Amino acid sequence: MKRKILFLLLVLCSNFLFSQDRKDSLSVKTNREFVLLTGVNMQKDSWFAEVGIANYIEKTTGYHPFSATYFVSTELNAFTENKCVIGPKVGAWASGGAGAISIGANVIYYTDFHNFTLKFRPEIGVGIRRARIVYGYNLSLINKNFEGISNHVIGINYLIRVHKKN
Repeated sequence: MKRKILFLLLVLCSNFLFSQDRKDSLSVKTNREFVLLTGVNMQKDSWFAEVGIANYIEKTTGYHPFSATYFVSTELNAFTENKCVIGPKVGAWASGGAGAISIGANVIYYTDFHNFTLKFRPEIGVGIRRARIVYGYNLSLINKNFEGISNHVIGINYLIRVHKKN
């Protein structure tokens, strides 16, 4: 177990290491944008569509893009066991760097309008600029017996620019 934790820490730390880094020869560019968040979350027995709004910040140092996003969105599945499940969600993620790793965390309130649950979902995967593919694990904070939500999630997100900030 200690080896797995050490390996995970090394992988996450490697995202912030750069080779041949010379401060005088690298240019730093920063873009800030208001974006539309779109996505699909695939779970064991169901698929959820996701749409929301986000604040997107991108920095490029030399050839290594790094981005950070924080957002408010909603997951929707109208076909889970003949009931509609909706999940308002808030979260943030960071992607890019030398390893193109994406890490993030979300809090999601799933409801079928009769019952509810609150989930915390840490995520890790691959992402660069406005796109990412991640694996997430849903941890139940309230009501572990809620039907229609799997613990394991594969998510794909893409951000569409709405407004570029100066």
